[in-house]
Formats: sequence, structure tokens, C-alpha cells
Amino acid sequence: MRNLRGLIEDFRTVRREDQAVTPVVAALGGAALAFVVERYGPAPDAANFTITISQARASLLSALALVFTGLSIVLALTALAAGNMASKLSPRLLRMRLRSGGNKWVLGAFAATASFIVSSQILLRGRPTEGLAPPLML
Repeated sequence: MRNLRGLIEDFRTVRREDQAVTPVVAALGGAALAFVVERYGPAPDAANFTITISQARASLLSALALVFTGLSIVLALTALAAGNMASKLSPRLLRMRLRSGGNKWVLGAFAATASFIVSSQILLRGRPTEGLAPPLML
């Protein structure tokens, strides 16, 4: 039990120190969620949900474009805010501000969403285009 607590503390320390850990873990979680939804989700029902695989893939590509558009807007606003803060704050305070937990979680949410969509695209690629899409994948 001591080793597990040590591992958890080490992970928390790395997550606080490294900017990329939270988005990477979120991306892996998004990919795993896509697999779980495709594998264990409800079966397609023609009476309630009639979206074909090709329509689902087009919808997922549109959603991915929206996610990356939102990410580009957020990153552009962050760059503008950092530029404005650079003239008022010392480099140390600026670094602390930009490495806050909020930025990590925003990038994590984008990474999880994007990896879920890409993983869903890959999982749908192996199905016939005339078939029905799994309801929870969209």
C-alpha cells in the first residue's frame, strides 16, 4: 500500500510540474472512452436512431473541426493575454500565471475531445458505410 501511495504522490508532483501530463492523460482517456462506447454501448436501433456510418463520420469530422477552431481561439487569446501581461509582470510571475491549473485542464478537455473523435473515426472505418452508427459515439 505504501508503494501505491508513493506512486500517486509522484504522479501528482509530475502533474503539477509538467504541462503536458494532464493533456496526454486526458487524450488517452478520450481514446479509451471511444473504445468502451463502441464496444459496450447500446446497439444501433433503426426505430430511434437512423444515422449511417458515412453520416456519422461526416458529423465527427465537423465536430473535430469545431474543436480545433475553439482551441485556436483559446490559444490566440492566451497569447494576447500573455503579451499584455509580459509588460506588467516579471518573468517569474508570468510563468506562474501561464502554468496555472486552469490552462492544463482546458488543454486536457480539448485533447480528450479530439482523441475521442479521432478514435471514433478509426473505429467506424472498419464498418460498412450502409450500416447504422452506434448512438453513443455521436
